[in-house]
Amino acid sequence: MEALKKSHFGQSRMWWLVMLVGILLMAGGIAYWVWPAAGYVVASVMFGWLLIATGVVQVIVSSAGDRPKGWGWWLAAGVINMLVGFMLVRNVTLAMSVFPYFMAFIFIFWGFQEFVSASVSGRRLWWLGIINGILMCII
Repeated sequence: MEALKKSHFGQSRMWWLVMLVGILLMAGGIAYWVWPAAGYVVASVMFGWLLIATGVVQVIVSSAGDRPKGWGWWLAAGVINMLVGFMLVRNVTLAMSVFPYFMAFIFIFWGFQEFVSASVSGRRLWWLGIINGILMCII
């Protein structure tokens, strides 16, 4: 059970909330892959709401009493995810035209976050985090 308490930046009792949002994001990605005819409108709104949920969870985790190490990254990512999510949900016409740029920005931010946290952490397999960060920036 101790292994399940570990989060990316340290220990948190809210690991299940982060995992739930990750599962929802994966389900959204798979749904868009299975039904591509739905187009950018559905994808931008769906990912917008999922980014809002991700941002809320990240802000909650970063402001909890037992916040993990690196909680500032969680807070910054949560605020950025919520802002991008609200922009995607608010204006569908704008979201269709800038959806790829928003997603690219999110992946670059997540990649940079992973790269920095892996390079400063003393984890045993720190180089996997660096490779993951580089691959996320390339995506």
